[in-house]
Amino acid sequence: MSTSQEQTEMASQAQSRLAPATPDGETAAPPPSAPPALASAAGGPPADYIGQVRARIERNKRYPSAARKYGQEGTVLLAFDLDRSGQVTTWKIVRGSGYPALDGEVGEMIGRTTFPPFPESITGNRLRLQVPIEFSLQRP
Repeated sequence: MSTSQEQTEMASQAQSRLAPATPDGETAAPPPSAPPALASAAGGPPADYIGQVRARIERNKRYPSAARKYGQEGTVLLAFDLDRSGQVTTWKIVRGSGYPALDGEVGEMIGRTTFPPFPESITGNRLRLQVPIEFSLQRP
């Protein structure tokens, strides 16, 4: 794989980690060749706001002790809506990890996380996001 292809793939993976979701629940991501900076300009939320959301999620994620004890790892795909003030209005687990302890932690985590209000550049009243929440014993 060429360096250019690797960079494109890495940029695509980084953008898909936290991307706006379309009304039917599919993740809206830029084409693989589009650099992440263009994704915000194309109508999605600004990258700095997405970074703030992601940081708050990670700060409030806790690894359940029972899952850690039994070596359970996995990724939970979480979809949620924010209003302009940053309040979560709805959320659901789109795809579970296969472990009730990890899936349950995502519900707890979204309940204890506060999000920043929308920046002025977001014109709508609601933002739907779809986020993979990774539980890895290598990366707590």
